[in-house]
Amino acid sequence: MPLENKRMQKGQRLVYIGFGIAIIGIIFYCTASFLAGFDQDAPRFIGESLGVIGIGVLVWLVGAVKYLNGAIDSDTSDEDML
Repeated sequence: MPLENKRMQKGQRLVYIGFGIAIIGIIFYCTASFLAGFDQDAPRFIGESLGVIGIGVLVWLVGAVKYLNGAIDSDTSDEDML
């Protein structure tokens, strides 16, 4: 397996991990918002859940760049795509 394919696989794995982290952050954000109710000014744990979402998006972006970098450097010709 060429190095480019390993980079593509690692990038794809990071995209999936980043997606999962962002979804967990969204679930935390919704839970904190619903538990806060209408009487509180600032719900607790909103900043932390937004941080988790941000980390997930950053991991996703790093994975997307690694995947695309591996795809650009891969040694496939047009005949192999057919």
